[in-house]
Amino acid sequence: MVDNALEPYELLESGQTDVIFASRQNYSFCDWTPLYNEKMYAILPKDYPLNGRTTFPLEEFSGQDFLMPYGRFDIDVNAAMASVGVKLNASVSRVDDETV
Repeated sequence: MVDNALEPYELLESGQTDVIFASRQNYSFCDWTPLYNEKMYAILPKDYPLNGRTTFPLEEFSGQDFLMPYGRFDIDVNAAMASVGVKLNASVSRVDDETV
């Protein structure tokens, strides 16, 4: 949300909205119904040495520069990295209509 509006979760908890669409978080004041399973992708240069792998281990992000997406995507990214003990060297990346 923008312009100092309440976060969607606060709106839901206070009863000001009936539904929000978001990734699963650790809130207990609501029920979670999955709409679909979404994969998280590593976007790499074409010449990145995958050495025949079809997946990218999260541990490989350790020590690498990382462009963190904005818009609260950091919650999902940080949770995924924490699950394998990776601390990111992250910089926030912003893309909006003015920069496209």
